Amino acid sequence: MDFQKQFDTVTGALNIFDMSYLVSGATMLGVLVYAFPNMKGFVFHKDQVTLSILICVVFTYVLGMISWIAGKQFRYWLMSHTGKKKTNDADFTSKFDKTINRFCFKDETIKRLIKKDKAVAYAYMWMRLDKSQDEDCRSRFVFASRSWVLRAIYEGLIPPVFILAATILVKYFSVWKGWCETFSQWQSDLTGKIILPWGENIIVGVFGTIIMTFVSYIVVKLLAREARRCANTQIREVVVAYYHFIEEREQESLLEAENDVQQNAHMTEGCHLHNNNPLQKIINWLKRI
Repeated sequence: MDFQKQFDTVTGALNIFDMSYLVSGATMLGVLVYAFPNMKGFVFHKDQVTLSILICVVFTYVLGMISWIAGKQFRYWLMSHTGKKKTNDADFTSKFDKTINRFCFKDETIKRLIKKDKAVAYAYMWMRLDKSQDEDCRSRFVFASRSWVLRAIYEGLIPPVFILAATILVKYFSVWKGWCETFSQWQSDLTGKIILPWGENIIVGVFGTIIMTFVSYIVVKLLAREARRCANTQIREVVVAYYHFIEEREQESLLEAENDVQQNAHMTEGCHLHNNNPLQKIINWLKRI
């Protein structure tokens, strides 16, 4: 049994119910249940397993869509305000142009679309690959689709990271405050200055917020970077697959058709010249006698 083929079939089917929503939604649901323990009674029902499963699936899918939308917008904002400060459209255009410039497209339809609207040209390439019945093309298309799913998963995990960081800050505030009290006692013994309880709360809140923001920013930055890498991989794979499986094969078919026409024309011309030869006409007349 070809396990890779079976896996591709399963992941392709999951795209319909989008696996990215399920992954990011399940993560968000877990974080929310951790942050708000009272949600367990609403989501999970011991005596009604079917109802619990239905609620979990619906919640997971809806939360997954919300997480993906929020995470995608935050990634776009992060990309336009850090690093090279590119908008998503500019980043897409840059990668698309860099890829298509490696090839020489001859099809008039795709050339016109590339010139007028690159986003429409990309959508046209995607549609042609999706409609193809060639097995090799389908395998490559599944690979490109998987890049889209991974990108959506990375983007959908961004909001749960922020919520988890805020939850840890609030839930473990007493632990952080205990550390601050230990530090306060040490410095009061050393300097003779006492930090009041409200001052300790401010210190814990400020430093805790800074630390959790820094940690969550690093994680989110890594997720955004991987999401962008998957988006660029998808663009590259779609363009390359379209050129190899659609453009080249159509050109080969046209060339073969032209060669067939030329061969038929040469054969017809040869027969015509052969029949018009005077000697051949005499031979043909003698054969008919």
